[in-house]
Order: sequence, then structure tokens, then C-alpha cells
Amino acid sequence: MTQTSPRDGRQAVPAPPTVPGVRPILATAIASWAVSVGAVAWVAPTTAVVVGCLAAAFTVTGCVLALATRRRAIRTAQALRTEQHRVARLENELEALRTDLGHAVRHSLPWAAESIRERASADSILAAGQEHLPTNPAVRELVEEAVRAMHAERRRLMSVLSVLESGASRVQAAVTAQVAELDRRKLPYWQDNIDAGVPHHQVREDLEALDRLLAPMDLLAQRLLVLTGARRTGRPWPRPVPIARVVRAALGRSEDFTRVVAALPPVPQGVRGPAVNAAIHVLSELVDNALRFSPPTTQVHVTVENAYSGIVLHIDDSGLPMQEEALQRARDTVDVTRPLDITDVSGSRLGLAAARLAGERYGMRIEFRPSITGGTRASVFLPMQWLSAVADSPTGQTSLGTGATAGRRPSLVPSAPATTDLAPLRATHEARLTIDPDAEPDAGPVPLPVTVPGGERRLPKRSRGSTLPDRPAERTPDTGTRLAPDDAARRISSFHRAVRPAPPAPSDHTETP
Repeated sequence: MTQTSPRDGRQAVPAPPTVPGVRPILATAIASWAVSVGAVAWVAPTTAVVVGCLAAAFTVTGCVLALATRRRAIRTAQALRTEQHRVARLENELEALRTDLGHAVRHSLPWAAESIRERASADSILAAGQEHLPTNPAVRELVEEAVRAMHAERRRLMSVLSVLESGASRVQAAVTAQVAELDRRKLPYWQDNIDAGVPHHQVREDLEALDRLLAPMDLLAQRLLVLTGARRTGRPWPRPVPIARVVRAALGRSEDFTRVVAALPPVPQGVRGPAVNAAIHVLSELVDNALRFSPPTTQVHVTVENAYSGIVLHIDDSGLPMQEEALQRARDTVDVTRPLDITDVSGSRLGLAAARLAGERYGMRIEFRPSITGGTRASVFLPMQWLSAVADSPTGQTSLGTGATAGRRPSLVPSAPATTDLAPLRATHEARLTIDPDAEPDAGPVPLPVTVPGGERRLPKRSRGSTLPDRPAERTPDTGTRLAPDDAARRISSFHRAVRPAPPAPSDHTETP
């Protein structure tokens, strides 16, 4: 029978039964012997021996059974006593566990979280806070694992914040440089003694310089979008885009793109619309990485190779060979078979991580290996499933390099405006254009300045995605006549209206990450 504890309602272990002593066993043996003697005396002498033997056997059997019963009772009592001790020990351990868990929740974990917010490492917290940790080994191990998990999550958060901080700093620096350049270039338009107006080529060069400064900001903005997990990082493309135009758009996102020489053979395929933005971003990151880690007097070459299952684009720089450890880190960063931990990626590898994330969704693969030019070769594989035939693909070899300006930054402010050759500038500008799948391969001539009623001359506006003509536009001869103050003011106002950015198209910027 089990009994219920009146204190907490739990069932108590039954008390062990009383173990029989030696006296009952002796009484049983004597009684058996007496019965046997009586039986022997009662029977005839001829059968007395047989009866006596039976009586003795009965007596011995009774004694053995009595001893066995006593031993079994002793074992049962010992087992019950052991069970009582075990239950009591478990109750004590459970109470201690409950106490340690309460201590961990109310004291240990809040203290560890506060230490982590103060940027202490997990090992230092566990080493310095022995008095704050529970005494129970299981609870202590649980608290240690929780501290390490909180510290790892804190590291991930700080890494993301570091990426955002670095991006914000670079954007701020780029904006500061752009504002300074704008202040320098706007002075001629605000001078009171402006004479015949600003020549067209000078306006064009000024706008090109400002457009050039926006290139790194565009790449950085897309990098941040990719690292934050945005599903879309650009405008939708309804039709396939030729490989040459994808490469051109990728080169235009690097400020020093004039060092890039891209000689592409005829490629009948183009990148399908959903993968265009990813392909542009992957190439942009790899080209930017090659430009940053190669001497400014060298060139970066972009080539294409047709494969059975897709297209491979190679980016070769002429910098110093990468050390084996650095090369392996770069390979690990872009290896899609390895998990990517943003806390282990910093510095220049953030761009590689963004390139991997952008291309991984579309099956693009990136590889690094030493280049025959002494630098490093980065290869991008575009699978056939994201390629499609295009109608306006070039039939001959396409060269996107500037040649004359490679290895140095071209001067955008001519020393002699009347005799400046705009061919290098035109070739430079074509690499910065935003591609448009709906645009025709050959653009028309650049429109001349428009004269509106009242004598006001307005600068032409270039539509997005258009390319420059192969022949320079005719210039209006400079008569040398000094403008009246009102005409100069109207021209300055027209210039500001012309360079003011137009509102973005809904298809370009209404994107959902």
C-alpha cells in the first residue's frame, strides 16, 4: 500500500515490511520435530524408521523455507529502503536544479547580456564571472552555451552595422567630393563678366565629370542592397540584353573604368531579363576589385569564352600575385558550397560576398586563380539557362577599351577649348551609359541647343539609355559678343534647370526588396 503525503500531495514510498526473526523459525522447527516424534511413537515399530525419516525431512524443509522467506523479506526491505533514498536524492536534485535555473534566469543571463553590450568576449565573460554562474553542471553548461550564442549574434549585428557604417562613410565621402567638384565647376557660370556664354564642350565635360563621380555611389548602393538581402536591385528587363552591353554597363560603375580593355568576340547570346542586374553587379564587383588591387598604370582586361553549358567572362589584372592565404580566403568567400558568415567577411571581401550573393540565385559561379600576366584572374560562369539569343548582337569583335586613356585618368578640363578633340571623351562616356534593352543599337545625333521664345537658349536633355553619336555635333560659332546681364542670368538659370535631375521613372525605382 502507498500513502499520500499530507504536506505536498505526492505519493510516499511504502514502508518496508517487518523481517521475521530467528525465534519464529526455531518455533516452527520444534513444532515440526514434535509432530514427527508423536507420529513415530504412534505408529508400529516396523514403520517407525520410515516415519522418523519423513519427519526429519519435513522438519528440515520447514526450516529451509522459513530461512528463504526471511532472506527474501530482507532483500525486499533493502530494495525499498534504497528506492526511498533514491527518490529523496532526486527530489533534492530537482529542488537544486529549480534553484539554479531561477538564478540563471534572474541573474546570470542578464549579467552576461550586459557584459556583451559592453563588448566583452564570451570567453572573458565566462572566465571572469565564475561567481555569477550556477553551480549545477548541467545548468552551467546551458548558461555557457547561451552566452556564446548571444555573443555570436552580437558579432553578426555589429558586422552588419559595420558594413552599413562603412557604406555610409563612403557615400558621405563621395558626396563631399562631388559637392566640392560642383563648387569648382560652377564658378564660370556665376561670374559677372561671363562673355559669349560657356562653350558646349565645356558644359559637356563638366556634366561628364559629375556623372563620373556618381559611378562608385551606384555600385556601393547596390552592394548594400545585396548584402541586406534585397530581392531586386535594379529595374526589370523585359528582353534579353547582349553580353557586350552588360559588360559596358558593368564597367561604367567603376570610377577608373578607362583602364579597362574589353575585347569581346561575337556572342549570339544575351542575358535574360531576370538575371541582367545580377550579371551587371557581379561583373562590376570583380572589375572594381581588379582596379583597386592593381597599379594605376596598368590595364584590366575583360574577355569572354564560349562554353558548352554557358559563357565564361574573365577579368585579368596586372597587379602583384595574391598570397596563397589571401587567394584561398577569396575562393572561400565566393564558394557557394560553403556557408557564408557575414561576421567573417570585412574590407574588400564585402564586394566579393555581394557578388556571390547576387549571382548565386541565378547559378553564376566565381573562381579565382593566378593570371598569366602576373596578377589574378577572376572568372564568372553564366549558365545557359539564363542566356538567350538576341537579335541585335554584334557581328564583329567589340572593343570597349579606350586605349589612349588607359593607364591614366583623362583630363576633363581642356586647356584649349576651341581645339579640344572630343573623341577620347566620347569613348569614355559610352562606357558610363546605363543600358536600355528597348534602345536601338545606334543612336541618333545629339540635339542642338533649343532656342525658345524670348531668345533663351536651353541645353539639350539626353534620355536615359541613349548613346552618343559617332560624329561630333556641330557647334555654334562663338561670335565673341558679350551677353547682356539679363541674357546671362537667363542662360545660367537654363543651365541649372538642365542639370537638375528629372524625377525617377516608376519602373526604375519602385522596387521591393
